[in-house]
Amino acid sequence: MKLTRYIIYFFCLVLIGFGIAVTTLQAAVAPTLTGVEPNSDVVIGGETIKITGENFQDGATVTIGGSAASNVIFVSPTELSVEAPPGTAGSADVVVTNPDGKSSTLIGGFTYIEPPPTVTRVEPNSDVATGGETIKITGENFQDGATVTIGGSAASNVIFVSPTELSVEAPPGTVGNVDIVVTNPDGKSDTLVDRFTYTPLPYDVTGDGVVNILDLVRVASQFGQAGAGLSGDANGDGMVNILDLVAVANHFSPQ
Repeated sequence: MKLTRYIIYFFCLVLIGFGIAVTTLQAAVAPTLTGVEPNSDVVIGGETIKITGENFQDGATVTIGGSAASNVIFVSPTELSVEAPPGTAGSADVVVTNPDGKSSTLIGGFTYIEPPPTVTRVEPNSDVATGGETIKITGENFQDGATVTIGGSAASNVIFVSPTELSVEAPPGTVGNVDIVVTNPDGKSDTLVDRFTYTPLPYDVTGDGVVNILDLVRVASQFGQAGAGLSGDANGDGMVNILDLVAVANHFSPQ
């Protein structure tokens, strides 16, 4: 009887030990990642992300592109909520690590993208139609290598000063208000609509964009006339006379 009792007791201990082992094995199951939503953010981070999968534990940590995510919230064993850290443009791995050290990686599961540029100001905001004025463009997220168009024509001498400032030389343009467009090397762009103005070239009485002999001919054809609105009144004094001829001759455009 005693032997039988010991045998039963032994088997009970074995069964209890087996149960503990099974429980331990179940607790040691690694997490599995199946999805990240949304799966992208700008490089400065900050997006709230839902990570789905299995076997997440309360206290799990998350890295995206090797950087620790913040505000990690354990929603359930199948869902975590995190805030994306800053990162580098391109694809990044997402890693979930449970408190027991078990982890899972979703390779290339997240993408960091450069934010588009934003143009906020142009100074000065006008130039004569022949162009040539040096202009400071301010905004955000400018990239080295950005290009600029003013009124559809490419600006020259584009200098990347900082992510918030560009310096450019205005191209020749058509009299009136025009758009300014900044385009980053990644193709993203922003437009400042009708915020730059081309004005007529002083003493270009014919309005053809240059001051030359044709302007003198126009003044001569109206010589002696007086009144408002005369195109030959180059100096704007209300009459066309020798002073207008001299003013135009002194401002001939370079050949």
